[in-house]
Amino acid sequence: MEDTTCATTSVVSVQVPIFQPFPSQLQITTYQPFGSITEQIFFRNNDNVNRRIKVLQPDSPYFEVSAARDPNGAELKQSTVGAGMEVMFIVKFKPQEHREYKCDLVCRTERESFVIPVIAMGPRPVLDFPDDINFGTAAVKNELEKTLIVRNVGSEVAHFNLDAMTFAEENTADADQGTLNVFSASPSDGLVEVGQTVMVTISFTPTTATTFNGELKIEYHGQDVTQKTSYVSLTGEADNVEVFLSHPNILQEPTYISLSSQKTVKVCNRSEIPVRFDWRAFHTTQDEEMERARLLAELDEMQSLEEAELNDQLDAAVDDDRDANPEDSDASLSGDEGMVPPKVRAARAALRQKYRHLKHALQVRTPSARSRSLAQLHCTPTFSPPSPFPLFTHAYD
Repeated sequence: MEDTTCATTSVVSVQVPIFQPFPSQLQITTYQPFGSITEQIFFRNNDNVNRRIKVLQPDSPYFEVSAARDPNGAELKQSTVGAGMEVMFIVKFKPQEHREYKCDLVCRTERESFVIPVIAMGPRPVLDFPDDINFGTAAVKNELEKTLIVRNVGSEVAHFNLDAMTFAEENTADADQGTLNVFSASPSDGLVEVGQTVMVTISFTPTTATTFNGELKIEYHGQDVTQKTSYVSLTGEADNVEVFLSHPNILQEPTYISLSSQKTVKVCNRSEIPVRFDWRAFHTTQDEEMERARLLAELDEMQSLEEAELNDQLDAAVDDDRDANPEDSDASLSGDEGMVPPKVRAARAALRQKYRHLKHALQVRTPSARSRSLAQLHCTPTFSPPSPFPLFTHAYD
């Protein structure tokens, strides 16, 4: 600073420039190819003495910077700017096509150099999502959906991804164990032409009786190098509604083996919120999934053992069977499969089909229904004893 001025002290902190720019970032949103756009940038001298500033010509054929002018547009006859006064520079933009342009204007003062980014926005996709979505009050462990018709109001085809996130609540157990995501969006990705619409469904499935906050993250992927991201605020409240069974215990009438007896129980919904419920054999969903995973692992082990035993039994008969019936070999099959006799292939296919059906049976979900608000739903448990002994079990609603 001693090399450029005699006023070596300044009242402006070294953390900020002596000249304050307005705006600090220049953004051009509307332009036509082969046209000319002019924008103004003002600099205010925040020091208590006269200072000088210079804006270098950008290293781009599409941008130009004029000489220093006063706020009224008249060209300055001297390079110094009085304390508290403003100076103006005119940036001229000359695009040749409709795309994104960028450059940095290097500004030099007597003490420092700083940069002002200049961005000319290219064609961008814009989906007209609302700023916030409020689900209102929902029943705990029940799903509430909101369907939106979203239009692409931008000037480019919208390739988008949707990701719904839930914020962790302070002073709760979820904050320590990791917050379950109670919000979801469907579809998770898609493509929307300019002016066209897409249907988006946002779901809210609360796990506890509290207020949940989150956000919907919208990522755009287009021809631009930079990726645009926008957010929608999500809010929902959960409450334990008054839903109960007409009888906590059911005593089925005695019956004979191979016959059955039935009784009716009512699911009473005294709230004004429709409630979806399931009949489950486990107290929590986590317990049910753990038991399902354990059974699937046992089925995998049993299938491996049976396949090994089947291979041992068939290996001894393969050579004799191939020698006795060489015409049974399927030459149309490629690789080693064509050398396997048909009966061996049939046995292996039957074994795989058997375990495929068993695993599919484990994936079948429990019976579910939906109770309307202020209504009762009749359910009929059936008792079919396999043996002449007293039986009891638990069913969770």
